[in-house]
Amino acid sequence: MDRTFLAGFTGTCASIGLGQVHAIVGIIAGLATIVYMSIKIYELLKK
Repeated sequence: MDRTFLAGFTGTCASIGLGQVHAIVGIIAGLATIVYMSIKIYELLKK
């Protein structure tokens, strides 16, 4: 194993890991938006 192999392997693992983190953050942001809009709609209909 040489440095080029290790650098490529490390970069591949990092991109896969960051891709999963990005997806999780997107899901959390989407859920937060749904909850926020649901609360606002409920308050509007309650009036």
